[in-house]
Amino acid sequence: MPTYLRFPVLTDETLSQIMWGMENQDTEYMLNLNDGTLYNAEESEGEVSPECLTSLPTWGSSEGYQLMVSFTNQCQDPKLKERLSNELNQKKPGVFRRFRNVLSEDQENLKRWHEFKDMRMKAHIRSWYRDHFKRQAEELDADEMYEGELLLKFEVRDLDELDDYCKNLLKATEKDNPVLKKILEGFKEKKALEILRGKEPCGAIIFEQVKDHACVLHYYIEEKYREQGLFNLIFDLFNRNMERSGVIRVVIPFESRTPFIRNILRASETTSEQEGGYLFYRVREWNENSASSESAYVL
Repeated sequence: MPTYLRFPVLTDETLSQIMWGMENQDTEYMLNLNDGTLYNAEESEGEVSPECLTSLPTWGSSEGYQLMVSFTNQCQDPKLKERLSNELNQKKPGVFRRFRNVLSEDQENLKRWHEFKDMRMKAHIRSWYRDHFKRQAEELDADEMYEGELLLKFEVRDLDELDDYCKNLLKATEKDNPVLKKILEGFKEKKALEILRGKEPCGAIIFEQVKDHACVLHYYIEEKYREQGLFNLIFDLFNRNMERSGVIRVVIPFESRTPFIRNILRASETTSEQEGGYLFYRVREWNENSASSESAYVL
């Protein structure tokens, strides 16, 4: 049997410490697996067993440079993009300082850079974690593992009326099930959150709000996009939107679909109630228990 190290939970504090250690090029830090803190033999007091230490994710000047290139490529301001590109293309030392100096002229640009850098570095750390600490990685919520990269590749669209993709999803699930078809026909104001990669639909949550309740009528992720954390991503945004809309509880009425949702709720320590195949949970409890990345969504 292979030996797996037990890695500390990736809290915001642990992530921040790892990021700081990665960027500190003057000192070689390691991660203390006992408590998730950084370790340096010259600075730390007491002996720590080598088995409790592991190297931080690789992060050098080439990774830092590529991060600046990625930020520049997605920049929406043509003038800023041109200035940043000019600095990156200069064949002389000091590119990191010059790049930052350009951004520092506008605090909003500098803030966007810091947010972008943090998001990408955290995704890099989670990828490293997934590769090196497989047993615990399998226990992690998929959204926690892939969140940063997903937000760069996918878009979530808010639909007040179902498009053809969502209508076809419902037709497929109603097929050969006249009772389910009759139930779904009773909901006349269906809405959806749809997740796309470019123009390609990858999945959706279809629902209807009834006063202070919301009923999830269908959810689906295309097979080739499963196990990437997409459902967790769209489910979290759904719950944020529902609370803003005054929804107190969400119900999933179809018994065959409730175990999957129940497992997700259990992972976030959100209480669920079940009555005869109907699953209920409180939206606020999910939102309070789950770390949200909704500021990164563009609807």
